[in-house]
Amino acid sequence: MYYANSTNITSQQLIKVESIEQEVLLGDVNNTNVEMIIVVVKFSSNISWNEIFTNNSNYYKYDGYYIIYSETSFTYSKTIIVAYRDSTLIEITLNGYKASLSQMRELISKLAT
Repeated sequence: MYYANSTNITSQQLIKVESIEQEVLLGDVNNTNVEMIIVVVKFSSNISWNEIFTNNSNYYKYDGYYIIYSETSFTYSKTIIVAYRDSTLIEITLNGYKASLSQMRELISKLAT
């Protein structure tokens, strides 16, 4: 593909999704209502997410997973973690709770078993 100015565009490789699982959990953590959304995507072949993780210097390696962790309490507490290993991509969002990286690692460990 080319733009009008003849700039070459490389298209992404075809990604085939094998399964998508989503679960929403509601609970109380220290008298705070918390919503946890877990999305697990499995691909039919190993997919490289290197372009996401190499351009972001705030990633961690844990138990074979590459993890991007973000938390804020600007308007309300929220924590997001995106992790991938082999052909599995996991996203966990906590609305209403600011979790530490070690707490999120524990969640990843429990999901992986």
